[in-house]
Amino acid sequence: MVYIGVDLHRKKSQVAAIDQDGNLLFNRKVSTGPPAMQQVIDELRPRAIEVAFEATYGWGWFADQLAELGVPAHMAHPLATKAVSSARVKNDSVDAKTLAHLLRTNLLPEGWIAPPEVREARRLVRMRSALVRMRAKLKAQVHALLGEDMTAIEAELGRATRDGVSPATDSAKHLLQAGGKRVRPLTVLLSAACFASPGPVARNVAVVAELVHLATLLHDDVIDDGQERRGQPTSRRIWGNAVSVLAGDLLLTHALERTASSASARVGAMHMATASPTKRTLP
Repeated sequence: MVYIGVDLHRKKSQVAAIDQDGNLLFNRKVSTGPPAMQQVIDELRPRAIEVAFEATYGWGWFADQLAELGVPAHMAHPLATKAVSSARVKNDSVDAKTLAHLLRTNLLPEGWIAPPEVREARRLVRMRSALVRMRAKLKAQVHALLGEDMTAIEAELGRATRDGVSPATDSAKHLLQAGGKRVRPLTVLLSAACFASPGPVARNVAVVAELVHLATLLHDDVIDDGQERRGQPTSRRIWGNAVSVLAGDLLLTHALERTASSASARVGAMHMATASPTKRTLP
């Protein structure tokens, strides 16, 4: 019987082999990959072989290769293998030989070698978890950067539905108070922040973008016969379709008023020049 300890790494791995009496047969570095590992196994055959390795990054291919070759594989539990983690002299050569000795003496604390389908499911979960943490971190950074601007935008959105007392105003206010992620204002402010600190013009455009979005939500609920929006009954369920349509029109009116009031004379002149008919000579 030959016991092999493998200290797996990404490019080069350390392989130590001992016999059943504990005599060292070899302890050398090999290229990490199926061809080199196949060569090691072929070199020791036809003797019976068992292999021990640690649960390091990218161990799945090695376990699959050993299973295909019919070689018993033992994956050491990295936290429980005190002989490796607590050794006074610690290097790849010592670690590989220690794994082989632990396997020979039946003292190797083992972990479960999950089948390929389970490993793939774990990989997807780990990747999604990492992406979710990254998303949460980025969102927190964005809100920290634009917190004051978003507070001002929320105040302006509230002002758009504050004037007047009518079912349409109440309907628009109902949707506004239901909250939302405010993705569109954030996108506008981030775009402006790429060039300079967001100013009044950028904040006004952000408010316009959100007002138009809220108006389309009110109209969409009428078209789609929506029953719930953002965890609340839709405006059409409370005030009816006609009022919901008028509420959307009211928000669109506020958006157009803001756009017109902030448009510069140059933009207006450019628009007039674009809209005026011009004579073109056909070639």
